[in-house]
Formats: sequence, C-alpha cells, structure tokens
Amino acid sequence: MNKPRFKDECKHGLGNYIGTVEITKRCKEDYEYYDVYAFRTGYSESEICVRYGNDEDEYLSPGSLIMLATISKKNKVYEEVLKLIDKTCLVKIERR
Repeated sequence: MNKPRFKDECKHGLGNYIGTVEITKRCKEDYEYYDVYAFRTGYSESEICVRYGNDEDEYLSPGSLIMLATISKKNKVYEEVLKLIDKTCLVKIERR
C-alpha cells in the first residue's frame, strides 16, 4: 500500500486512506496531487476527504459518495477521485 503524500491533518487514519490522485496541469511535467480518504460518520454512507497540502485547512470535503458522484461531472479533481474510488473497489459506481 502506498502512503499519503501529505500529513493527515484531518486525522482520518491510514486505514481510511484510499490513494493519491495525480492530475496533470497544463504542461506535462507539472502535476497536482490529492490524497483521498473515505471514512464513516454517524451515517451509513462513507464521507470523502481530499487533502492537497500539509496545512490544516488544505482539504476539500465533497461529502458523501452520492454527492461526489453528482458533482464530479463539473470538477476534474472530483472526477479523478471518483475514478480512484471505483478502481480500488471500495464501491462500484454505476453511472446512469
């Protein structure tokens, strides 16, 4: 298992780490990285956290998997996060 690129300032734990998404920016040698965590809250569905830096406030919180799937069509980062979740077989996502 690979390790997160950034510090887990949200304290989700290594057991909730899914992987890191790498997104190519305009030039092919320039990348952005996002660590992806899935964790359960008091609800039955997993919540998603996407870290993009080591500072406490450097994270995105798209919410549940359903919310992530809904907004991923409009956001490249969330689209890649959804692909990673699907690839790791955490949840099979069916698009309609």
